[in-house]
Amino acid sequence: MLASFLGRAEPWDCAGRATPAECSGGAAAGYTAFFNGDAGLGARLQMQNIQQRSWDRQHHRAGGHLPRAPRRRLAVTHIAGAPHGMVQILREIQMTTDFVKALGYAVLATLIVSVPAPARAQATAPPKLYNNAKQKLLEGKTLSSYTVGKPDAALYCEVAKHYDFVWFEMQHSTLTWADIEKMIAACPHSVATPMVRIADELESSIQHATDIGLLGIIMPTVDTVEKAQAAVRYAKYPPEGRRSMGGGQAPRIWLGEGRDATMQYRTTANDNMLVIAMIETPIGVANAYEIASVPGIDGVLIANTDLANFSGWFDRESGPYQGMLKLIHDATRRAGKYLGATGPVPPTPFPRSDFNFYQGGPSIDGWMPPNARPAAAPVKP
Repeated sequence: MLASFLGRAEPWDCAGRATPAECSGGAAAGYTAFFNGDAGLGARLQMQNIQQRSWDRQHHRAGGHLPRAPRRRLAVTHIAGAPHGMVQILREIQMTTDFVKALGYAVLATLIVSVPAPARAQATAPPKLYNNAKQKLLEGKTLSSYTVGKPDAALYCEVAKHYDFVWFEMQHSTLTWADIEKMIAACPHSVATPMVRIADELESSIQHATDIGLLGIIMPTVDTVEKAQAAVRYAKYPPEGRRSMGGGQAPRIWLGEGRDATMQYRTTANDNMLVIAMIETPIGVANAYEIASVPGIDGVLIANTDLANFSGWFDRESGPYQGMLKLIHDATRRAGKYLGATGPVPPTPFPRSDFNFYQGGPSIDGWMPPNARPAAAPVKP
C-alpha cells in the first residue's frame, strides 16, 4: 500500500544481506516529490541515514564483530532508489506492527480460553429470527399451515397459536390489504408466521404486504426468472432489493414502538423475509432450476392442481405429469432451496421427507380447527 502510494516498487530482495547499503536499485517515480514535500519526514530520514552510516563505521572498525539485531522477516516492498534510512523506517514500522499484532493475538487467545465453551458457542450463534417459520426451516423442521381466505380476526388469532404459518389467500379471494392488516394487528408476535399468496409481482402489492407485517411472500405462476427476481426485489430492502422504507405497522408487530424498533426492523427484515416461488405451468417447469437459483428465493412450491390445469394432464399418475413433478423436485434440490407442496401430503411418488413445507397439514400441537372436528354425538333425552 505504502509502496504503491510512493511510486513504482520492486520486490524486496535484501532479506539475507548484512545491511541495507548492500542493496541496489534505480530511482522510483514520485519518490523525491513525496519526501521533499514533508520537511519533518525528510529530517527524520536524514537522521536515520546518519545513524546507519555510524553503525556501518563502528561495525567495520570492530572487524564485523558487533552484535547485529536479529534479522526481521520483511512484509514490505523495497522502493528502488530510496535512502537507506527509509528502509530502516520501514523495518521499524514493520517490527512495531508485528509486535502489536502478536500482543493482540495473545490477549484475544487469553480471553477466548477464559470464556467457557458453551458461552463461546452462544456468543457466536446467529440471532434467532422472529420469523418462526423460517427459523424452523433453518433447523430442519417440516412446516404445516392453515389457510385464511376471509376476514376473521378471531379465527386468525386462534389458528396462529397452533400452526407454523398462516397462508393468507389473496389470489383466489376477495380479501383486502386492510382486512389482513387488521387480523395481523389483532395478535402481534404470533407463533404462526403470517404469509400471503399474493396476486401479482407489482411493487405496490408487495409493498403493501410487507408494510402491514407479513413475513412471507408466496408468488404464484412463476414462469420466468424475471418474475422471481421481481418478487425478491420488492420484498427486501437494499442492498438485496429495492423495498421502500415508509410507514406501516410491521415494526410495531414484531419489535415494538419507537424509532429504535423501526431501525431494528429495517436492519433485520431481509433475514426474516421468506420468498416462495410457485411453479404451476410447463414453462415454469422448463425454467425450474433457473427460477430456484435466483438469489433471495428461499423455496419452490409445486402447485399440484394448476400444474394439471395448465398442462392438460389431469391424470396425476400419468407419465407426463409425474415427469413434471420430478423436474421441479430435482431442480429445487439441486439449487439447494426448500421444497413445498400445495396440499397436506406430498404428491405421488415422493416421500414426505422430501418436502419442507405444506399448504395444509396437521397442527403443531394436535389442535383441530372447528370445521375439521367430528360432529358431537346427539344428547340423549
